[in-house]
Amino acid sequence: MTTLTRLPIGLSSWAQIRREQLFFCDKTEQLSQLVQHFPRAFLAAPRRSGKTLLCSQLTELYTLGTELFTGTKAEFRWPQSLRAAVVNLKFGTVPANQNFEANLCVRLATAFIMAGLVESTAALEQENLVALMAQLELLTQGQDLVILIDEWDKPLSAGTDRAIEARLNTFYAWLSSLENIKFLLITGIMHYRETDVFLGPDLRDLGQEPCAPALLGLTLDEVSAIYSDYLDQATQRLNTSREVLLAQIKQHYGQNGTYSPWILNQFFEPLTLPGELKPQWVKFR
Repeated sequence: MTTLTRLPIGLSSWAQIRREQLFFCDKTEQLSQLVQHFPRAFLAAPRRSGKTLLCSQLTELYTLGTELFTGTKAEFRWPQSLRAAVVNLKFGTVPANQNFEANLCVRLATAFIMAGLVESTAALEQENLVALMAQLELLTQGQDLVILIDEWDKPLSAGTDRAIEARLNTFYAWLSSLENIKFLLITGIMHYRETDVFLGPDLRDLGQEPCAPALLGLTLDEVSAIYSDYLDQATQRLNTSREVLLAQIKQHYGQNGTYSPWILNQFFEPLTLPGELKPQWVKFR
C-alpha cells in the first residue's frame, strides 16, 4: 500500500509546508500571470479557501525567487527578475476597537520593518495614521514595493463603525496614490462593494475578470487526479468505489463547482494516521 504524504492541517505557511515536505495542491502555475496582468488585485473568497497560503507563496517568490518551488509549476514560469520587498499586513491582527487607528499604526509600521524597508523604529512610533503614512512614503521612496493585505474586512465584521471606515478610507486612498507599488493584493471574505470603504479606482476584482487566473479551489477532475492515492485508500477503508466516493465528495463539499483543499485535507487526514481509521465527513468551520 502506498505511504501517503502527511497533509498540512492548519498550516498556511508555504515555507513550512515545503520544509516539512507536506502534501500540497500545486496551483502555482497561475502566480506569474496574476502579478504580471493584474498588478493591483482584489480577491474575495470564503474562509479556508487558501487566501493566506496564496499570500505566503507570493511572499516567498518575491523575496527568494523559486528557491522553495522546486518541482512545482512556478519553478519554470516565475520570472527570476521579479524581486521586491514584501509588506504583509494581516487585518485579523488589528483589533477593531476605539484604539483602531493606533493599532493599525503599530501593525503597519511593524510590517514595513519586517519587510526590511525601514531600519529605524524610532521614527515610526506614531499613533497618527496620516503622519505615519507620510513617513513611510518618504522612507521608501524609490524602492519597489509589494503589498499583500489579508483579511482586509476583519475590522468591519463586527458591524458598521464609521470611525473605522474613515480610517480605512484614508489608508486605502494612500495605497492607491503610491506609484512605487509593483504589486498589490487585497484578500478577504467580504466584497468591498458591500461597504463604504474605498479601495482605489485601479483595483482589479479577480472575481469579475473573465481572464483572471483560477488561484483558489479545485475542480472535481483535479481532485480526482491530485488526491488519487488518497482516494484509492479511502475507497478501500470505506468499502466503496471511486465513482461513488467522488459523487459523495461532490455532494458534501462542492461549492459552485469548486472544492477547497482545506476541507479535503481534513477528510483524508485519517488515512495518514496510524491504524485503519476511516475518513469522516466534516463541515466547514
